Amino acid sequence: MAQLRDLRHTLRLGAVNRESDFRPNFENWSGNIVTRNTISFPKTDAEITTEIHTAKAGGLTITMVGAGHSFSPAVCDSDEVASVLSLASYSMAADATTPVPDLSVDPTAATATVNAGWMLDRFMAELGKDWPDFLCEAQTAGRIFTVGGLVSMCTHGGCMKAGLIADTVVGLRIIKAEGEPKMITDETELRYCRMSLGAFGIITHVTLTLRRITELEVKSSEDDMKMTEEFFANYFKDKIGKDGPLFQQFFFDFHQMKIYYGAWSETGVQRSQKNYQKVIDERAGSRGVGGAPVLPFLDEILDAVDFNYRSTDFALKGMVKVSCEASKLAWDLNFKGENDAFWVSSLPGAIPAAHYMAVMVPVDDTVNVFKAVKVAYDRFLVAEKEHKEGMCTYRPDCALEARFVWSSDSYFAPNYSDKRHSQLYIAIEQPTLSSNLYVNYDEMVKHGDADGEILALNREFSKYFFDLEKAWMATDRRTRPHLAKAFGFAPSAKDPDFYEPYNHQSVKHILSPDRKAKIRTKLHECDPTGVFKNKLVSAFLEE
Repeated sequence: MAQLRDLRHTLRLGAVNRESDFRPNFENWSGNIVTRNTISFPKTDAEITTEIHTAKAGGLTITMVGAGHSFSPAVCDSDEVASVLSLASYSMAADATTPVPDLSVDPTAATATVNAGWMLDRFMAELGKDWPDFLCEAQTAGRIFTVGGLVSMCTHGGCMKAGLIADTVVGLRIIKAEGEPKMITDETELRYCRMSLGAFGIITHVTLTLRRITELEVKSSEDDMKMTEEFFANYFKDKIGKDGPLFQQFFFDFHQMKIYYGAWSETGVQRSQKNYQKVIDERAGSRGVGGAPVLPFLDEILDAVDFNYRSTDFALKGMVKVSCEASKLAWDLNFKGENDAFWVSSLPGAIPAAHYMAVMVPVDDTVNVFKAVKVAYDRFLVAEKEHKEGMCTYRPDCALEARFVWSSDSYFAPNYSDKRHSQLYIAIEQPTLSSNLYVNYDEMVKHGDADGEILALNREFSKYFFDLEKAWMATDRRTRPHLAKAFGFAPSAKDPDFYEPYNHQSVKHILSPDRKAKIRTKLHECDPTGVFKNKLVSAFLEE
């Protein structure tokens, strides 16, 4: 029987309010990565420098954790021994010698410099209170991230006039391998550091460009969907250009054949002061960070009793619809409230752990949008047919999600282009709640689920993700995986009918040879001992 994996976390504090001596082992949000690496919480530059020197002396890699939200081993893998740091307790604002503010905003330059350990909601609360005319140039659709984590990964929002969050960075304060802080503002250098998973040092402060805007208005709709190229051409023709809405989100419910659509546009009306903290307090789903998710009761109960609700049509269809309606509720609450707080969770409950698989498909016109959605729909139909024939017990319990994002000229970006924002992509992802599901064979064994019906369920689930990824990647040769999600599925060495992500051959071919050569040369120059180069970065750069 699977353990109640999150129950122990009810006795813990989240890292935002973490006691100085609270040092849990790192475990990511979805629970697919569980390590014995104890998280350290340095408070100053000097303590970070000590951590770097200690790691070097012990022959360890040093890596950073933000909210622990990345599904991939961006921080470290389950079997990877590393020194893991969190900046949840870090601040140099009161330093007697070289103080660095936790937040400073330059309205003239339209930039904000933020403590990398701050959660996004804290940053947004301050921005809305004192600088309401600004939002981040690219904005996420959630609040459960740290600023440093956002720019160390290929995090996307839904902004049609910007790309990845990291590409809005115009300055990084980094503590390098020698233990000394350095402010990087040169664009040539920043192209290496953005999205580098901390491979060039410990990011302590981030300077982001801001977008001066007027009040936003939100429009949402629940639209009938037809799986034809003509329907998608008409539906998306006004949604794939920079002249469309400022922010967009899409959810696809194949059971109902519905598209849930949310869009935010400027009104031209001057913005008023924003009480985002009130919004967060009243309706933001809470959870810990640094790998400590808050207890999702339903998810854990179902997991504990090994009950596969996905085999029941009523339950499955209901949960897929709820995954759409919850987002629509957030949009409706935006309409009645602050209008632009789409980065706040819609329900005052814990966010249940989930597995995500996502890709970025290039969009030249609406054809690839149709192809990307149809790939997911076709795989959905296969599972539905097999289920009706009594041959299948796994079906996704969450709706397909999508947002648009522009290409990046940062070297670690999967959706790379020599000229920034020259190619539009649709970031399309299939989530599924992690109840009774594993993407790691050893974790399944550890929880006593590697036999019987649960093993069969996981073989079907992993094959579903394997098939979906393979079909998405075949849509267009420029399609690339989302590096924060599950990708690179291949048969497990321990069970050929069970598919695991991060296959070595897949990972090492994500970056082009010329970019890998550039990054390796730069890393050797900046960090010759490789103290910041974790296993995933090493795999990306392998020849």
